[in-house]
Parts: sequence; C-alpha cells; structure tokens
Amino acid sequence: MEQASTTPKVDRRIERTRRLLRDALLELIVEKGYENITISDIADRADVARTTFYMHYADKDELLFTSIREIYQALFDQVVHDASILMDPHCVDSGDFEHVKEFADFYKVMLSSHGSIAFFIYVLEYLSQEFCDKLLKEVATLTGRTPLIPMELQAHVMSGQLIATVKWWLDNDMSYTPLQMGYLLKSMMSHGLLWSMEVDPEVATELRQQAHGDLSKSLQSSETKS
Repeated sequence: MEQASTTPKVDRRIERTRRLLRDALLELIVEKGYENITISDIADRADVARTTFYMHYADKDELLFTSIREIYQALFDQVVHDASILMDPHCVDSGDFEHVKEFADFYKVMLSSHGSIAFFIYVLEYLSQEFCDKLLKEVATLTGRTPLIPMELQAHVMSGQLIATVKWWLDNDMSYTPLQMGYLLKSMMSHGLLWSMEVDPEVATELRQQAHGDLSKSLQSSETKS
C-alpha cells in the first residue's frame, strides 16, 4: 500500500498568482529592461494589486530569483545530466540550448547591458552548485580519482563556459542549432574535465557504456522482482 505524500501542496490560486507575476516580469524585462521595471509595472501587467505582490515577494529581485530557480529546476529535471555522459566527448546533450531558445528574448536582455549583474552572479552560483553536487562528485566516484583541479573551481569554470557560450550564441542570432551548440560546448567542457580527472577519452566512453549497462541491468532486475 502506497503512503500518502507528505509534501505540502500549494494552493492553486497562489500558484496562479505567482505564475502571473512571473510571466509579467519576464515580459516586462524584454520590453523595458530589468532596472526600469517597478513593482507597479509588474502588478499592473499581472492584473493584481500591489498588496497582492507583497503577499508573495519582498521585491522584484526575489521574484526574479524565484522565477529563475523554478525555470532552471524544470530544466535540470527534464535534461539528463549524467556524469558518465558529461565525460564522454562523443555524447551530446542539446537540452540546455533548447531551453535558451525557448526563453531567447529573456536571456538576450538579461545577458546584455540592460540586464542585472545580480542575475549573472545568481545564475553563475546556481549552476556551479548544480554542476558540483550533481555531476562532478559523481564523476570522481565513477572514475575513482581525485581531480587535479578543485571541484568547486571546475564547476565555476564550466558554469562560466555555459553562460559565455549562450551569450555568444544569442549575440550571433542563434545561427547554429541547439544540437550543434551542445556539441561545441561539450567539446570545450569535456576535454578540460578529462584532463583534470586524468582519463583518456576512449576510457571515458567505456565508463559511460559500463555505467549505462549497469543501469539497464538494475532496471531489468527491478522489473523482474515487481
């Protein structure tokens, strides 16, 4: 018998209001630039009262960071971030760039002079934490080696590479496909990571195949038991 979930559910009216405020902010950023937006602008666009805004957020920065966190969490949930895939230069994931393409107008503004330095720092720190906790530690476990470069530094470099590559792509009118950009970014990231872990590219491919083989066996075993 399945146990009931203990995760508290957010009232649908609250979710709807927050979604309206988030969408209003993203639209206004594209139209006016972040620094020129007021709370009244956001409330008017979302068709809610200013008091309603303050019931959910202290200021527009909190709304922005909460919105980015929600968007990025959805991205990390839908994109397979597998440590063995990260090391293998032959495996390409275009999910990051598909996401950027979907929110292209927003990123064009936020990564320009009309954006916010606080946004850049927040995204850099967020991605660095995700890379370190969800990928690099797993890479070290998978290879059984201690990286030559501290994981926190490697994570910051990878995050900076991603942000810089995204900005270059947007500045050049997204002339490459998301898959092509995924390949270019992967080429830059994986070789530095392989050097840091002292792993040969072909060995990385073998590790990925082995990891996925073990995963398949585990899934088959679970299905048999059930």
